[in-house]
Amino acid sequence: MNDIAMHRSDRGILIGANGTGKSTLAEYVLASFRDEYPDARIAVLDTKPRWRAEYMPDGRKARKLYKRLAKGDTIPGSMHLSRAQDWPLVWDRDINPSQSVIVQRLSGSMADNVRFQVGFLEKFFSTQDARRPSLVYLDEGMDFFTGSSSARGGSDIVQRCFRAGRERGLATLIGVQRPISINLQCLTETSWCALFRINFQSDVKRLYEMGWPHGTGPPTYEEVRRYGQGLFRLWRDGQNQAPFYRLGKVQHERSA
Repeated sequence: MNDIAMHRSDRGILIGANGTGKSTLAEYVLASFRDEYPDARIAVLDTKPRWRAEYMPDGRKARKLYKRLAKGDTIPGSMHLSRAQDWPLVWDRDINPSQSVIVQRLSGSMADNVRFQVGFLEKFFSTQDARRPSLVYLDEGMDFFTGSSSARGGSDIVQRCFRAGRERGLATLIGVQRPISINLQCLTETSWCALFRINFQSDVKRLYEMGWPHGTGPPTYEEVRRYGQGLFRLWRDGQNQAPFYRLGKVQHERSA
């Protein structure tokens, strides 16, 4: 096991301003989880959308879905899901051997999109078997909470994943731009946190509620200039420190 990847039952948060490297690290975490648990279910809840699926539930290439969108990262072998009735298809091992699913709706209102994603997560959670590790990643975590950090979409399922996922063998990862937007219940259950540069450094005080080391701030502009883009701090539950890592080095070590 490497010391950056998330493992079975971890509850993680990726924090950083736009363009700091959150999505690149998320891609690394997803791939590392697949390496460690080849039989895992992996679901990406993508409200933006940022990620690209490779296939449709009927087996066709998904490329046409994204022809009017900017380029995004493709998860190898992944299947696109935008309709509840396609659930049996995307989790059929013969149809989708990758067992990686990207949940997206490319049209409609944000409110409808979030409700659909929340409904998917309810089913994903209820069908989770502790004997088979799984990972769910909420790419734009702020879309699932209001400004006061209460749940959107008519369900507290995100909080339940953080609170009770460990007993089900479920790892949960959520990406946000500001620590202040994180629901307190999620925060106190967090066991893995990657902190990139943020625009409001005072927000780091919010992280103290999960055990983040006091006096340890996010990477500064000067530190990023000195050591390179993709600089972040990584904290794990129980540690009293959050050492620096850099994406370029992390990616090289994984591919070596």
